[in-house]
Amino acid sequence: MPLSAKATPPDLPRTARRPSGRLPGVAALICAATYLAGFALLILVLLPGGYDPSGSGGAADLAFAGAHRTLLKGWFLVIYLANGFALALLAEGLGRCLAPASSMAGLVRGLGLIWAGLVLAAGLVALAGLEKATALAARAPDQALALWRAARLVEEGLGGGTEIAGAAWLAITALALRDAPTRPRLLASAGLALAAAGVATLIPALGEAPGAVFGLGMIAWFAGIGLTLWRGRI
Repeated sequence: MPLSAKATPPDLPRTARRPSGRLPGVAALICAATYLAGFALLILVLLPGGYDPSGSGGAADLAFAGAHRTLLKGWFLVIYLANGFALALLAEGLGRCLAPASSMAGLVRGLGLIWAGLVLAAGLVALAGLEKATALAARAPDQALALWRAARLVEEGLGGGTEIAGAAWLAITALALRDAPTRPRLLASAGLALAAAGVATLIPALGEAPGAVFGLGMIAWFAGIGLTLWRGRI
């Protein structure tokens, strides 16, 4: 009598692997570094030299841009392009890490990518305006000034002047962090406070103070979320 074939047990489902937080952690640290470098260059070099990034783009700013085009180009590359790409990686990775625990993970990813897109778009406009306006200044100064002001206006509209997109992402992220298994409450609370400062940039009467609080605070927040992600605590 032939022996019956030995039954093969069905394949067992593999244990779901937890998303790694190392890449988004590094991205967050890069975001912190771009904010820090941007503020340092602004305070130590640009403002003392007479350049006013919060102004309407006057003749003095255009003259400064023409004399220091490489410096300004490097500044735009850091605060816009490097920051925007790192922010996109952070939003995508942080959303994946939060997905098992929070129903808002998709919003964290989506709003973060929107914010990153606005930052990148503002940077591309700033770079194009810098190149075109400074090249035109010697031949047609009035047209160059009009172009410079138009580019600055679009840059401000995309997010260079207010922080509402960043505030929205930060508020959603802070709420989602409360659902994380480790519940990083300090990061969540700081995120909500900084989101309020970002919303306050919409109020002209408050001047530059809310933007400064938001920007400087984000250096610490990005560093904190970066280290938390790197250590696998989200």
